[in-house]
Amino acid sequence: MPTAGGSGSPTRRRWCSWRRLRRMSRDERAAYRREHLGEFIAVPIQQGFAFARFRGGIDFAFYDICSAELLPIDQIKHQPVLFTLGCSADSLAKGAWKVIGQEPLEPDLAAPPKYVRNPAGSDYVDIYCGGEFRPYAGEDLTKLEPCAVWDTPEQVEERLRLHFAGQPYPWSERVKVPRELAERLYREYWAKHGGAPKG
Repeated sequence: MPTAGGSGSPTRRRWCSWRRLRRMSRDERAAYRREHLGEFIAVPIQQGFAFARFRGGIDFAFYDICSAELLPIDQIKHQPVLFTLGCSADSLAKGAWKVIGQEPLEPDLAAPPKYVRNPAGSDYVDIYCGGEFRPYAGEDLTKLEPCAVWDTPEQVEERLRLHFAGQPYPWSERVKVPRELAERLYREYWAKHGGAPKG
């Protein structure tokens, strides 16, 4: 498969649907995901593209860049990451999202992403990371995505489109940890544990 520049390598196996992936054995799924690690993906939004990177599992990092044309992966990878979402890969299986290259993940993207769980109307939060939930440990909750699977590609595309138009995505705003709660938990944790606050 051709790349859009840089030192990307061709994929050896096409992306498949979630239904087909579920029929694989655990070892087959692990091998399949390892094969796709670090792939750069072009996501169509209106008359151009946003860009993402496969981090493993169901996690995709989306870069804070859009373009009317495909960009070289060497240019994409130096952009800041806007957010990481757990996404269905069905859009890749159907060819709506295109793989444009592949490189080994940088250390920050190779680390398991963190998500936050906060039942609506409660002060309780915990953190999902690496396949399990663990207690809150002083993370800046204003920077973490809710623990959710974005199984409709159109929702992801609309969120990206609105971001680049300078507008918030309504669902994301509704499910965020309230800033007042995030700041209070952050202050309380670090007052109790001492030391410099961490992100």
